[in-house]
Amino acid sequence: MELRGNLLYVLGSHALWIYDVTNPLEPRQIGKLDGLFNGRQIAISGSAACIAARANGLYLVDVSDPRHPRQLSRFDTIELATGVAAAGPVAFVSLRVYGIECVDISDPAQPRHLSLTKTPEAQSSWYDAGKLYVGNWAPCSMSILDLANPRAPELLCNYPLSGYGDGVMATGSLGLASTGHHARIGSPEKRKNNGHGLDLIDLANPLHPKTLSHFHFPPYFSRGNDFWTVRLSGNTAIAADSHNGVFLVDISDRRNPKGVAHLRLPEVPSPAGGVRPDAVSGIAPGNNVVYLSGVRTGLFLAEIPGIQPMNMPDTPPPVIPPAASTSSVPGFFCYDAGGQVRGAAVSGDIAWIAASHAGIHVVRLTDDGIKPLAVHPVPEAYDCKVSDDRLYVAEGANGLAVYQILPEGKLALLGRSQKLPSGELAQLVWRIQGTPYAVVSARTGTLRFFNVSQPDKITQVFTHRQISLLYGDLLCDKLLGGKYIANNWHSGGLAWYDLSGPKPEVANRVVERLNGHLDGMTALNDKLLMLNQGRYVLLPPNQPGPSKTWKRYSAGEPLRGTPTADGSMVAISHRNTGKVSVYDFSNPLAAKPVRQRSWKFDAPPGTVSFWHGRLVIPLSYRGLLLER
Repeated sequence: MELRGNLLYVLGSHALWIYDVTNPLEPRQIGKLDGLFNGRQIAISGSAACIAARANGLYLVDVSDPRHPRQLSRFDTIELATGVAAAGPVAFVSLRVYGIECVDISDPAQPRHLSLTKTPEAQSSWYDAGKLYVGNWAPCSMSILDLANPRAPELLCNYPLSGYGDGVMATGSLGLASTGHHARIGSPEKRKNNGHGLDLIDLANPLHPKTLSHFHFPPYFSRGNDFWTVRLSGNTAIAADSHNGVFLVDISDRRNPKGVAHLRLPEVPSPAGGVRPDAVSGIAPGNNVVYLSGVRTGLFLAEIPGIQPMNMPDTPPPVIPPAASTSSVPGFFCYDAGGQVRGAAVSGDIAWIAASHAGIHVVRLTDDGIKPLAVHPVPEAYDCKVSDDRLYVAEGANGLAVYQILPEGKLALLGRSQKLPSGELAQLVWRIQGTPYAVVSARTGTLRFFNVSQPDKITQVFTHRQISLLYGDLLCDKLLGGKYIANNWHSGGLAWYDLSGPKPEVANRVVERLNGHLDGMTALNDKLLMLNQGRYVLLPPNQPGPSKTWKRYSAGEPLRGTPTADGSMVAISHRNTGKVSVYDFSNPLAAKPVRQRSWKFDAPPGTVSFWHGRLVIPLSYRGLLLER
């Protein structure tokens, strides 16, 4: 939630709610906008509400008439949008391990990507006087960015916090950080659940901050709703600590903060059994009141005499300089699609490009470079695959589309699936050769299997959930043993699917914490090549666990990312680090890096394809690359 003047903006139930709080103790709903799925954080800049919505990206809403808010656009952020701050013409979107994406919102109906700056794990951020302060989650730190040029922010420092980082704020030379989960230092026993509290930080020198003090909250551990927020009212810091409740801390003596009050929300059923206090997801100090939002229990107010709205200094917003000319990438031909290139599929000499809001682009690959053929301006194109003479495209809110491929890059629509439920966006698609199935992911917790044998009657025939989310391209879409495919469920391990029957079914599961959320798998000959904790395993079809019985191999350096095989050559792309490397698997038991074919890019690479042995790399806003 966010309070501006007498208006309180609240996210909940896939909607934006606007309340008039002229009478602070009697909020009166005056406006509402539905259809804002997965809304997690909100920031107001002028008449625009910027809403971070995880896999749904960034919603921009016109709130100039609070009685009739209207959606202006939805921007496809580079990764899951967990948090947002805004100042003037720029929104700062937190993308977890990818850092901060700066977005030009000077025209909220046409937002534009400005930059991506890596921080350890950006969860939430706060803008003040030309600086952005970022709470990094598991790394237990706060990053400070200089935003003199939002097209190229400068990382000034990563400063350690007492516990897991999330909500931060700054005013002048004072920084506040609300922390949680486990403490950063100490023995494992002392660290466990002891990271909850409030750090007070001297920001006079942003290159070298200094911790003034730490106020400790009681230990409390509960996964799921694990976020923390801090706001300031005069000399009272108000910290929301999820299920642990809300704490008021007197910080008039910066080196000796004192607890004033503690409030918990009503209890709700816990997934683990029993009950627990509802999680406080948002706070806003008002006139003698603090507004609170509960994840499952709604909007609350706590009457607290003396509390006043935050006094926010009117600091100048960032200024966006003119765009520099797009630079080339040494060693590669480049094609600028005018948008975020998320995926590409190569068939013969033709590459089909999923370029997000810039639509579907079709190019010809040649020894002399990349030649444009056609552009199909669909609203969203997140991913694409080719099978025979058909193109399968994950088109976001419009679901899965199937096209007939015609000469010279032309397409004819054959059919679409129904839209995915609950505002999910079709973002990844895999077409399983030799079967009637395509698999779709919205980067949530569900795989959806569609029968696409009749494109005008696409039907969903099977779904599967395991544990954790599908952050990226984690499925092996090549049949193994004539009937199996496999998926990395991140924290939930490995799942094998049997596609040989009347409908897909789960054939086997290895429910262990095997891989990271950025490690994929591919078929290498008749085995499943799966990256595992920096090494790799080669599994026969439908291999059961436990994983301790598997043989792990080393390539002489850590292997992380999404692999693609082309004969005995395997390319691995890692979206987070920007690294793409090639490995020789002529001896599958002793893979070797091909040193001259290793690159580190300044943008997140997608899954690599091959054309006549050369790499074809989707590289976000740098376009499509073809290895020279």
